[in-house]
Amino acid sequence: YGDINEETVRMNIFMENKLQVIEHNKLYEQNLTTFQMDTNHLSDMLVHEVVAVLNGYRGERDESQGSVYIPPEDDFIKLPRSIDWRTRNIVTRVKNQGQCGSCWAFAATGALEGQHARKTGYLINLSEQDLVDCCRLCHGCQGGLMTLAYRCIFMDGGINSEFDYPYIARDSVCKYNRNMAVATVTGYAKIASGNESAL
Repeated sequence: YGDINEETVRMNIFMENKLQVIEHNKLYEQNLTTFQMDTNHLSDMLVHEVVAVLNGYRGERDESQGSVYIPPEDDFIKLPRSIDWRTRNIVTRVKNQGQCGSCWAFAATGALEGQHARKTGYLINLSEQDLVDCCRLCHGCQGGLMTLAYRCIFMDGGINSEFDYPYIARDSVCKYNRNMAVATVTGYAKIASGNESAL
């Protein structure tokens, strides 16, 4: 922080956010909500500050056509009460987008990483920077949309790994190498927002 006054302000914001986390988690323990919360590197920021720095989602541009989602017949599927994909090696570690509006790229790679791991048995960290730099349908650190990211991966013939194309949290020149693609997209379907049972 710049000075002791800024540090004091940030500590007060952090303590207020920590209190919200504690109150929310009490509701979780009473089964009144479906998720837990915790503090992180953004906990000393106000909501409008987080949105101003990190909100790269541009939902108003969602003109892409996904496949039509057809829910399975409930009679044929017995779902577990809960599932932790971490214990099945289906999700990668938590990542940090930094001060770049690339949430759309992280959402797209996160979903694709999980589906790729379910299909192949191999969990690979995919390159968000590949999408930030190379997806011309989106706007890099100025925002984008997950469905457009999937279209870019499809049109490019794949996406590179994070190891081969590391994240730098800023717009740069496209360095995608089709010969080093580690995953691709063959299609996607849109599921109505807020429909937990459809998931």
